[in-house]
Amino acid sequence: SFDYSQIELRILAFLAQDKKMIDAFEGDLDIHRLTASQVFNVNVNLVTPEMRRLAKTLNFGVIYGMGPAAFARASGLSRKEAEGFIEEYFKTFAQVRDWQEKVKSELRQKGYVENLNGRKRWLPIEAERAAINMPIQSLAADIIKMAMIKTNKYRLLLSIHDELLFEIEDDKVKDVVEDIKNIMESVYDIGIPLKVNVKVGNNWGKMQTV
Repeated sequence: SFDYSQIELRILAFLAQDKKMIDAFEGDLDIHRLTASQVFNVNVNLVTPEMRRLAKTLNFGVIYGMGPAAFARASGLSRKEAEGFIEEYFKTFAQVRDWQEKVKSELRQKGYVENLNGRKRWLPIEAERAAINMPIQSLAADIIKMAMIKTNKYRLLLSIHDELLFEIEDDKVKDVVEDIKNIMESVYDIGIPLKVNVKVGNNWGKMQTV
C-alpha cells in the first residue's frame, strides 16, 4: 500500500506559495499540529489531540472553501467560534487567502479555472467553492494517474483516493517497494517533497508500516 501523505495540502502550499506551510512540509513537520499551535497561540508541544483535530478539520476544509457555517457543523463549534478560527487561520497562512481570491477573480473573468497542467473546468460564477478546490484536487488526481502509468510494470490492484495498492511477490517486496516509492515521490515536481507512506501485509486487512 502506497499512500500519498497530505498531497492536497502540499499542492495548496505550492500553489499559494505560503512560506509557513512550505517550511512545515520541507521540515517534515506535522502540519495539523503546527496549524493548531498557530490558531490557538500555544507552543507546538502543548497542542492537545482535540486542538489537532480541529486544526485538521480546518486544514482540509480550506481546500474545499469551507465557510464558518460548514466548519461549525463539522467541528462542533459555535458559528462565532468557527469564524474566529478561520480568521486566525488566514492570519497564519495569509498567502492561502490571497491565492483563493486570485482563483475567484479568474473565475469571474474567464468563466473557468484550470490546473497547472492546463486541465480546465467551466463553472458558473457563483461556484466559488468548487473553483477553489479544482486546481488542487485535479492536480492531485493527475499526479496519482501519472504514478499509475510510471509503475505499470508492477501489478496494480486498486487505487483508493490517494493510495495505490499493489500485489508483489514475497521475495521481491524490498526492491519493488523502494522502486515504487521513489517513482511516486518523484513523478511530479511541485517544489515541495511529495511523501508516500508505505504499508506491507499478506492481505489488505493486515498491513503494517515499513
